[in-house]
Amino acid sequence: MKDFARLYDQIQSTRSTLEKVAAMQYYFANAPDEEAAVAIFLLSGRRIKRLITYTQLRDFVIQKSGLPGWLIHESHQHVGDFAETIQLLNPGVRSKGTRALSAYYKQLLDLQGASDYEKMLLVSEWFEQSSGLELMLLIKLLTGGMRVGVSEKLVAQAISEWTGQSVEAISQCLLGNWEPGPEFMDRLQTAESQLTQLSPRPFCLASPVPEDKPIENIGDASEFQIEWKWDGIRAQIIFDGNDALIWSRGEEYITEQFPEIALACKKLENPCILDGELIAWGGDKPSSFSQLQKRLGRKKVSAANILEVPIAFIAYDLLQVSDEDCRPLALQERIRKLEALVGGIHPLLHVSKRHMLQSWQDVEALRAEAETQLAEGLMIKKLDSPYALGRKRGIWWKWKIDPKKIDVVMTGAELGHGRRANLFTDYTFSILHGEELLPIAKAYSGLTDDEIARLDSWIRKNTTGQYGNMRTVKPEQVFELAFEGIAESKRHKSGIALRFPRISRWRDDKTAKDIDTLETAKALLPKIPGNSYDLASTTQMELTL
Repeated sequence: MKDFARLYDQIQSTRSTLEKVAAMQYYFANAPDEEAAVAIFLLSGRRIKRLITYTQLRDFVIQKSGLPGWLIHESHQHVGDFAETIQLLNPGVRSKGTRALSAYYKQLLDLQGASDYEKMLLVSEWFEQSSGLELMLLIKLLTGGMRVGVSEKLVAQAISEWTGQSVEAISQCLLGNWEPGPEFMDRLQTAESQLTQLSPRPFCLASPVPEDKPIENIGDASEFQIEWKWDGIRAQIIFDGNDALIWSRGEEYITEQFPEIALACKKLENPCILDGELIAWGGDKPSSFSQLQKRLGRKKVSAANILEVPIAFIAYDLLQVSDEDCRPLALQERIRKLEALVGGIHPLLHVSKRHMLQSWQDVEALRAEAETQLAEGLMIKKLDSPYALGRKRGIWWKWKIDPKKIDVVMTGAELGHGRRANLFTDYTFSILHGEELLPIAKAYSGLTDDEIARLDSWIRKNTTGQYGNMRTVKPEQVFELAFEGIAESKRHKSGIALRFPRISRWRDDKTAKDIDTLETAKALLPKIPGNSYDLASTTQMELTL
């Protein structure tokens, strides 16, 4: 555990990606396999299910330390991170000798589902054994709050340098749900041999078109193909010749949520991996994301769900067909193969429509139609581009439509995370409905460091109530919120929800009486086309899944 704590400290103390990769590579090369496996599990962003609650841990610290609860609370407010607060307040015997990281991991797994008494015995034991940074990391493991500060791509790069396997092959091994153990470590050492298997691939991602430069700067328009950027779920379909698995960009198998798509894939003639978008389908065109949400989060869907919210899969790309890895091929060649494989085989499977335009003026005119198509904007892809690993700047671009904006007032705030853990950076905003203020969104991005510091000082002086980590404040500070989409929502008191809200500017020139009303916001709701299958082209079997 001491070696992992040292690695954590090295990662946190530098902004250099080269130094972070070097530190991880050295750790992997020198740690026993069982230690390296658990470290990779944690470094790649995976978490162990939370063993104890914040309240249980707080009550234990009060009892163990003999300190009053208000002092623990104020210390937490000042430090920002509760694990770090416990590290500073730990009254236990200092470092009697710690276990290996893998031993702590096994303890946590063994105690899943145990009684609270058994769990607190473990906490007490850890307090007696550990101190300093090690204790802080153990508390983060206990509460499921471990965040190390490196991307999975950097972890893959460090493992690649350690094993000699390619970054692409290692990235593929890191996908999905896996357990740290000998089998996983063997996979890493032989990652190259698994590249031709029909399994999920790391997604190729697009860069946003720079807002501060003309679109012409990315190249000649004739070198790109243009597609709609649909408002759905990015997914891969892995078809082995008999059955299809649907894999989300969030690294989850979601086949059972979309059984009609899996069934439609039986029409494919060859084993393949398709990349595309799952979207709600409104008769003969895409529908809104709010419709798609009705299908999400379900382990299984009924025939009624399928009829209420029809789904289609828009195929963007072909990653593999039979034993051929298509990713190194030029995009235009991959699309030719994709159209031959998928085009017209089933009404629920579509190939993305491409636009070949000769000028950026034509592209801009097409982008202006995006909202009427219920699209988020455009995808702009170089015709000769390979299917890259992650986000390779310059080959794929996304050009979203201009965001919608409303003026709102801040009514609450919470402490941030990481380097901003002792600042109020997560804000709740409300909108006017008659004489009432209704919460409409939470946002934490868009302000400069100076603005955050100024707002933090104001929040502390104008707090009107405190509920756990949340403070309510006087409704005086007005902000302009930008957001990508708006939909009706039964879960929100306002009746609407905003997608990807962010602060676009602090409106010092306005007061709370000048903010927008709920009626103004609802006027921005999209008009959703009716949802229905084309019964003439859809089998009864698909309708009664």
